[in-house]
Amino acid sequence: MKICGDELRFSTEYIGFANRGIVGLVKERGEWAVYEGYDGMIWDQGFDYAEYNKREMTPAERIELAEYIIDLWGQFKNDAKKEKLA
Repeated sequence: MKICGDELRFSTEYIGFANRGIVGLVKERGEWAVYEGYDGMIWDQGFDYAEYNKREMTPAERIELAEYIIDLWGQFKNDAKKEKLA
């Protein structure tokens, strides 16, 4: 997976949208939701995708996204540690 501008490009060839590549995660009322930008939805556990003619992310794509974001936060943390030691 990679983020190219506003696109989330998955190994499955699925391309999702995330304004400026911003991805947020929240668990509300026991259900997960993944948002983009500041108010757009990428995936929501309780969302009726058929009603909006929108494709739901597969579990494999959600895992791929999570691994990508975890790695990104790790890089952010490591850069901060380097700065702190400098």
